[in-house]
Amino acid sequence: MVQLGDKFFRRKRGIAVQEPVLFAACKAAQTSSDASFNGRSSGAFTYNLLKALKAKPDATRAELLTAVRAGLKADRFSQIPQLEAPSATKKRPLGH
Repeated sequence: MVQLGDKFFRRKRGIAVQEPVLFAACKAAQTSSDASFNGRSSGAFTYNLLKALKAKPDATRAELLTAVRAGLKADRFSQIPQLEAPSATKKRPLGH
């Protein structure tokens, strides 16, 4: 499982509240794949996530998930990436 941590804070009664974000390379019952892309070894999820970020740096987390899933499907990988986060957080770009 690949995990990217991203912290978001909002003020609630003067206390910072963290909203966790988890990108997983596949479902719990699956195995994530490694392969060679452009002559370099990489995880299939990581390769497609970086490709999606390069294509659209301001994409929301949900848009990134959709792009990564499409890239994996196009490359014929069976793994299905997951995104766990509050609904509002899924609608924000990374770093926001």
